[in-house]
Amino acid sequence: MRTRLQCAAFCTFLLSVLSFIFVAAVLTSRHVSYRLEVRAKHVRDLERRPLEQDSTFRIPEQNNGPDVDPVTLRDRPPLEVNVSSYTASRQPFPSIDAEEIKRLIAAAERSDELIRAKTTKNTVTNQTTVAQKKPAAEKPTTKASVGEVAKATMKETIKQPPPSKDPGGFRLVSRGENIQAGDVQVHIPTAVFYNDFPEKSAFNILLNGWARHNDSMAFKCCFLHSFQNTSTKQNIVFTEAPAKVYNVYKQWIVDMQNAEFSCSVPANQLKASGVSKFSYVTFVKSSCRDASNDIMRIEFPKAVAKSVGVCLKVTYGTLNPEKMVEWFEFTKLMGVTKVFTYYFDVDPPAMKVLEYYNSTGFLDLLLIHPAKSKGGKARGFRHPRYSEQAFVDEVMGANDCKHRMSQYDYIIVMDMDEFILPKGELKTYYDILKKTSDKFPKAAGFQFDSHVIITSWGISRSSALHITRYVNRTEQANYDGAERNTRWAFKPTKTFYARNNFVYVKRDYEVAVVPHDYYMLFHYRGCKRQWAGCKSKPVTDTIMVKYEAALVDNVLKLPLGDVLYKSASYIQNITQWKLAHRSVI
Repeated sequence: MRTRLQCAAFCTFLLSVLSFIFVAAVLTSRHVSYRLEVRAKHVRDLERRPLEQDSTFRIPEQNNGPDVDPVTLRDRPPLEVNVSSYTASRQPFPSIDAEEIKRLIAAAERSDELIRAKTTKNTVTNQTTVAQKKPAAEKPTTKASVGEVAKATMKETIKQPPPSKDPGGFRLVSRGENIQAGDVQVHIPTAVFYNDFPEKSAFNILLNGWARHNDSMAFKCCFLHSFQNTSTKQNIVFTEAPAKVYNVYKQWIVDMQNAEFSCSVPANQLKASGVSKFSYVTFVKSSCRDASNDIMRIEFPKAVAKSVGVCLKVTYGTLNPEKMVEWFEFTKLMGVTKVFTYYFDVDPPAMKVLEYYNSTGFLDLLLIHPAKSKGGKARGFRHPRYSEQAFVDEVMGANDCKHRMSQYDYIIVMDMDEFILPKGELKTYYDILKKTSDKFPKAAGFQFDSHVIITSWGISRSSALHITRYVNRTEQANYDGAERNTRWAFKPTKTFYARNNFVYVKRDYEVAVVPHDYYMLFHYRGCKRQWAGCKSKPVTDTIMVKYEAALVDNVLKLPLGDVLYKSASYIQNITQWKLAHRSVI
């Protein structure tokens, strides 16, 4: 009996031990499986991370959020590594964890100096590199160095993701050429730097162009610090920033609205990258990995003392080249700093004049590329045309002047058949606007009332110049009293946006009517049927005549045979006038 009890106790004990061993084995197996699963996931995640410039890891974006700061491998402490057994057998390293790989790379850089330290100032938060898949590394020979083995191992262990697009050289677009933001119906020809606007201490650019009014306008700016036309997406590092809508012009709803946007890189991001400014930008729908090959140069306007810019918006069609020359020379007499205009489908004689003044630096001349919606028709400016769209395109031109001349004191929006003549002691456009600013300190927009020199009334005096042959004007300002007949000047950094015949100033600023005793504005044109002033008695006004001699002298200094190659009789008449009258220089 006693023996049976002892045997039963022993069996029970044995079963307990076996059960314990079994449970321990199961738990150990599950733990090992869990560790292996975690390790496998870690390796899979590691394989998805691109290797940038052989020295920097970047963690890809999660849920389209910003990237985290990169881990720079060369900042790791030195580590002595003996790899002779692997180099002798010409076999790659066995599978090792990511931290060990990082340490091997650091040791390779330090020991063999094969991998030079590369600057990481451009690899910052919210940057995106479009990586190209690299070819598989050759197996190291018995004479391979530590660096060669480590680099080969890294390439085999961490797979490179394929680029989202085929890599290739980038193209720097010409000034005024559009870049579309992916398949978003936003077309941008202009990117201009602004200091402390709209964000303080940030790198800001304002963009001007077109957008489809009822479509999404969400896109991103991709900034570049430097660029070469041989650069490929493999070695380009972008800094990404979302675009924000600044203003969309909707007075006329047309195929494509004039639209303005802003993109800003915050100060903390600039500080982390060591980059104070960017020189180039392109635009994408969602990620800079999908950037096109087109890159745009960012404009950095320079401040000019006592400066006035004149904005012609868009020049097109058939124009009288002789009248154009007279307008440009009068504008120069008025102390204008520079004239800006887009051009489109201009007849050759007029184009010759534009090209000449562009070559002297007095005119900033850019070809406009009118954007059209997806499936929309190409358009121009000559009649017959889509008139409302043409008006909106001119609004785009006016706001382009606002940005490109943003560091000027004043900008005047006008046409080449309009002339502002100072009165009294005032001599230049700047004098008129400065005196008005002194009278109205809070003014940022300035209204000029105009009188028409109605050419259909006929020539009223003999002159070699077109503008001094006509001296009869309307008595009433602004012809029919309509707002659209006024002309406007503005301070660009204090103006929200501009139209053809009006400006909207920013908060805390005002518009002012320029006093009539400061100037006279002449608009040379034929009479419109609806103008009541055409039937009234004309008023003779010879204020323009005092500039006649100086204008003749300046016109004769031009290479007229080239600039006015179809105006032989005009050149002859102005030369004879010069001989018959004493020049006033």
